[in-house]
Amino acid sequence: HPGGEEVLLDEAGKDGTESFEDIGHSEEARYILEKYRIGELDEASRVNTYKFDPIRAGELPEEKPSGS
Repeated sequence: HPGGEEVLLDEAGKDGTESFEDIGHSEEARYILEKYRIGELDEASRVNTYKFDPIRAGELPEEKPSGS
């Protein structure tokens, strides 16, 4: 990719259509893209790779007035 590998790595495993459209690629880029197309994303079989751990906060310490 002329913009560097980071551009592709940022979109890996995701539908990159919106990012591709937002950047304003040329017709030539669209033609080249078809050669590398490997399929369409099947939403039903998509695996959520994001894991979120709940954050539990303890009690906040009391603030003591300063100065007096």
